[in-house]
Amino acid sequence: MPRNATCSPSADQAGELHEPASRASSSGSPPLAVTAYTAGARLTSASAPVSAQYAIRFPSGDHAMPSTDQSPRVMRRARPTSTVVAAPAPAPVAASGKKIKAHLFYVADDGLRLTSVERDVAYGEGTLEQAREIVNAQVAPVGEPLVSAIPKGTTLRALFLTENGQAFVDLSREVVSAHPGGTVSELLTVYTIVNVLAANLPAVTTVQVLVDGKEVDTLAGHVDLRRPLEKNLELVFEAPARPVEILADRNRLKEVFQNLIENAIRYTEKGRVRLRVFAEGNEAMVAVEDTGVGIEAADVPYVFDRFFRSDRARRAYRGGSGLGLSIVRWIVEAHKGKVRVESRVGEGSVFFLSFPRID
Repeated sequence: MPRNATCSPSADQAGELHEPASRASSSGSPPLAVTAYTAGARLTSASAPVSAQYAIRFPSGDHAMPSTDQSPRVMRRARPTSTVVAAPAPAPVAASGKKIKAHLFYVADDGLRLTSVERDVAYGEGTLEQAREIVNAQVAPVGEPLVSAIPKGTTLRALFLTENGQAFVDLSREVVSAHPGGTVSELLTVYTIVNVLAANLPAVTTVQVLVDGKEVDTLAGHVDLRRPLEKNLELVFEAPARPVEILADRNRLKEVFQNLIENAIRYTEKGRVRLRVFAEGNEAMVAVEDTGVGIEAADVPYVFDRFFRSDRARRAYRGGSGLGLSIVRWIVEAHKGKVRVESRVGEGSVFFLSFPRID
């Protein structure tokens, strides 16, 4: 996904949808070439002059978002009951100019994961001060070829650290107001902060992001920030060696992937979330797998119904409208596709999507 892309609203923000009418090009000229990324899928324009449809080419190879040693952290509530120490707003670097080597995180070339780069960072006296210096270095503007997942203008306001290793990172409001949006972009932003502290400071066990001195629900509507994050969730994208193509509405398909990936992350405590693309006969298949809480067998027939939320889902996550999966089914069926789910309580769920392939 391009880092400047604007994504469709999440399922929680979506209202009732109405199927758009088919819009054929009146000029007869070929459509403008479009390239975008949706959960690892490269979208290129179709040859048919239909303005709302695109041929979707899933790239070959396996991708991790991020890789194993830089994997996102699952969100967990960890109340700061112990003593909290605060680091003030950024201060000038000590006159001595002493430096240390630290691993900072930037967006990889594929735009789907973070990669670490060893850089010089100002020395801080003690864990708290060193944490502040590291985060200051991470949010600072960088030049090419490095690409930061932190929105421009974002600064560190303060940093708090408890005796139990819980870090609270207070960022300026630009981290929200200047954010480009999108599930993957938001994940990369959040886990840039989590990774840079956890990778460099073993004393840090969890990280919670604050904005302008306050707890926030999310940065851009996709990642729950009401709980601290810790390293125990891996996101992986797998695709076949040969690209698989379908004809689809780019924006609607983004909405499908956003809903399914967000749900998988939301209900998975540990393990991994895997997006797998493969061909099966004349169909292009996409599987979104997780190792989360799972769905009760009695609830499986109703998960795609509007406003349905199982008791298990309500206990795991108090937000949500129950519209997400019904929207997924509507969009998939509008593309002459099918969607189904297999799930086992305590082991996880797999959502299978099938679409007609184009030759």
